[in-house]
Amino acid sequence: MNYLCAVDSCFHDCPGGTARVAFDIALLMREYGHHVTMICKAENDHQDASTAIEREGIRILRYTKTNFNNWSPFYAQNQIKTVKKAVHKFLPNIKWDIIHIHSLFTGAGVMEALGDNPRYLYTVHSPVVAEQKINWAHQGLIGKVKLLFGLRILKQLENKILHKASAVHVLSKFTKSQIQYFHGLADKITIIPHWIQPQYIRTKKKAEARALLGWPQNIPVLFTIRNHIPRTGLDIAIDAIAPLAIQKRCIFVVAGDGPMRTMLQQRARNAGAGPAQVVFTGHLSDKKLMLAYQAADLFVLPTVELECFGLIILEALAMGCPIVATNVAAISEILEPILPDFIVPANNVTAMRTKLQDYLEGKLVVPEQATLIEYVQCRYAKKVVSQKMMDLVTKLTGKHDCL
Repeated sequence: MNYLCAVDSCFHDCPGGTARVAFDIALLMREYGHHVTMICKAENDHQDASTAIEREGIRILRYTKTNFNNWSPFYAQNQIKTVKKAVHKFLPNIKWDIIHIHSLFTGAGVMEALGDNPRYLYTVHSPVVAEQKINWAHQGLIGKVKLLFGLRILKQLENKILHKASAVHVLSKFTKSQIQYFHGLADKITIIPHWIQPQYIRTKKKAEARALLGWPQNIPVLFTIRNHIPRTGLDIAIDAIAPLAIQKRCIFVVAGDGPMRTMLQQRARNAGAGPAQVVFTGHLSDKKLMLAYQAADLFVLPTVELECFGLIILEALAMGCPIVATNVAAISEILEPILPDFIVPANNVTAMRTKLQDYLEGKLVVPEQATLIEYVQCRYAKKVVSQKMMDLVTKLTGKHDCL
């Protein structure tokens, strides 16, 4: 089978949830013996957009990003044209059995280049209209212009891909409800959550992991890793936790990066929390991230809008780390069966702080590490979930044999 994955970014170039899922499924197809190609953006000038490379058995072709600024009214059109030209130039005369779209513009460009003959599977990670409406609302005047003109274009483009796709895949009931709301198409949608990475197995005791990370041993550590953007709610978490950290009841370790990082650091300092009380680590390698989950007492997920799945929830639970999270979007789908008392209303500093105080004071009944781990492995292990994805792909193509 010839399988083409269309996604904006390769996970190894630009780690993120969409890129992670796309690469994992591409690897799964390769494990089953199929010929797998990925088309994605070149993230920097050092990556040769004219030469395909191979990584873990996957042929990766990067196209050069458009020179148009993302606020330009021609940005979408030109990125789609760029992808279309790259497909015609570098992937000619290949009969694709399945084209798996994970990103709107890259997918639209591939679809324009290859037409209606291949079978398309569209994984909607987050409804683009809802996501960009949130993102653009925080971009001032430029954001207002985008909201005025851009949402209609995005909705039309996503609607076109959804209607041309033979099947639509989502990771949560919430995302399915959003697609139904914006586009209909309920009969096309299949819900298959993603799986926890097999390497996410607890190998260290808490004290060992803290020693390797240089974290203090004698105080509770609350941990999060988030993109530093408005919808992830890090400002809410800092406002909730900073007073507790100042009282030396805990420290808060914030991993990740993004455009709000400087503002968030200043917010913590203005609240009186020093750099050893609210700690910003920046990007963490996979190795350090796995240690952080094992070193933390509690993971904090303060999302205020649009969490359409939550791989980090699976990662934390797989390491036996409990989670206090908001009741946004798909979060409750994962957490309610195992941690119903750890869920708080979104965008509510008081509710978040009260719940964290209850945890620190021992008022919450925390499941054993083994219980949290078993919960994830029974529902989200690769061996449990991946076969559902393969069944969906083979149903579309009618090809059950491996090459």
